[in-house]
Amino acid sequence: MKNSNVLLYAGMAAIIGSITNIIILGSLYPNYSHVQQFISELGMDNAPHSFAFSLIVIINGIFLTTSSLGIYKSIASITQKRLLAGFSSLGITLLGVTFIFSGIFPLPDDRHEAYGIGLFFLTTPIFMAWSIKDIKSQNMFKYFQFGAFITFIAVMLAVLIFGETDNQGLNQRIFVSCTYCWLFITYAYLLKQRAKQ
Repeated sequence: MKNSNVLLYAGMAAIIGSITNIIILGSLYPNYSHVQQFISELGMDNAPHSFAFSLIVIINGIFLTTSSLGIYKSIASITQKRLLAGFSSLGITLLGVTFIFSGIFPLPDDRHEAYGIGLFFLTTPIFMAWSIKDIKSQNMFKYFQFGAFITFIAVMLAVLIFGETDNQGLNQRIFVSCTYCWLFITYAYLLKQRAKQ
């Protein structure tokens, strides 16, 4: 198995691990509401299994960060555009670092969100689409990335417009679900392309 494939699989494992972490430890937190409470509240000091939750978040963050190298190698191999491949992977690197920060510095620590650097991942679909815009065989992937970017912006705007509500946990999970679905499909597609090479 190619090294870049292992890295992409690590990213997929991080997504599965993150979802499992939220579901299982959320179910072990008495009266915890997935609709009304943020995911990060599972790692706060008053949460019953805060250490386990935070440790798994850190591990998932490490997996995500390393997976960005697999994304770089895959995009560079497909497009021969190393600079755009680098920008395509940078957002995932910073998202992984944000996971690590959130695990090490649970709420209400100001460093919990890694100073917002993880939001750079929103540019990843644009850089991916830009890198493959001239490759006709990759049109489906290009349109998927454009669609993902539009979806991210639409969901973020909706959250900003509706502001703080009793359903803030649900709003967060909708955005996280969109992110995980996009990222998982992207990993799977790149693995398929690597298998053809």
